[in-house]
Amino acid sequence: MFQGLVCALAAYVVAGAFPLYWRLLDAAPFLQVAAHCVVWAATTLLVLLVCTGQWRDFWTLGLTRKNVLVYSLAGALLGFNYVVMIYGTATRNVLALSAGLFLSPFMDAILARAILGEPVSWRQYASIACSLVGLSLVGVGSASTPILALVLPVTTGIYNILKPMAPLEMLHGYALEALLVLPIAAAYIITESVRGSSVFVTGGPSVSCLLVGAGLLSVVPLLLLTRAAMLLPTVSFSALQYIAPIVQLCLAIFYFKEPLAWLELVGCGIIMLAAVAFTYESVRETNKANDLLPVLYTIYLYGSPVQSSLGYCDRPSFEV
Repeated sequence: MFQGLVCALAAYVVAGAFPLYWRLLDAAPFLQVAAHCVVWAATTLLVLLVCTGQWRDFWTLGLTRKNVLVYSLAGALLGFNYVVMIYGTATRNVLALSAGLFLSPFMDAILARAILGEPVSWRQYASIACSLVGLSLVGVGSASTPILALVLPVTTGIYNILKPMAPLEMLHGYALEALLVLPIAAAYIITESVRGSSVFVTGGPSVSCLLVGAGLLSVVPLLLLTRAAMLLPTVSFSALQYIAPIVQLCLAIFYFKEPLAWLELVGCGIIMLAAVAFTYESVRETNKANDLLPVLYTIYLYGSPVQSSLGYCDRPSFEV
């Protein structure tokens, strides 16, 4: 379990520190950076599948019609998120990116309720309302609409809703969505090269290496999370996921020196408190459900404990 915790912590710290790397590519157009990120990430994941001997399973289990449809949409959303993150760093809106990541779990809950009909407690609704108040204060304090802080949780929420519709092993899922978006990213890079505006060609060896490194680096958190998911209970990620926005908030204030009005500071504080309350309630509800599992298992498996003891049910009513 300790190894899983270390992997999860490392994954979220690396993901939160991405703006430091994007800053090195300030001179490159953000669309080209995002395209190279997709291309080299897909290449890396493909090599990993081949080297680990998982290519055959990936080809057999992953490439179904349903998976291709779902993961094409998921890959497009993930690529769009890369664009948002890189653009936000280039325009020095890391604070808005941090707020967007803080709000992502709230949007997950809203979409899960609206689309899947999953229950949301009144405490979670209260946390969501408080987060919206905090976001409003951030917008008033910055004298602008926090577009990035609104877009990021929506795209991330839709992405998180899509993935369970066609479940795959984490590595296979990441590889499939990257490979499905690869042709679009590669076509864009080739088009820019033909036009003579490819920064990979004209930017020199250092920029070219950084562009390749962007794709390699983006795979690191995915691999760490894949390992962590094998060793940690799912509920652990409810709290750990906030490490990335906390890291970005610190970078926005102390490294990028983004101007922070007092209303923005108060708004960020409210969003963080709402996130803590929301996470606590989510963990509490999960633990409550887990406590009921043995009882529900007995009831549904044998009809009732009494029937089981009297021999009225010789076998399970459904296959487990």
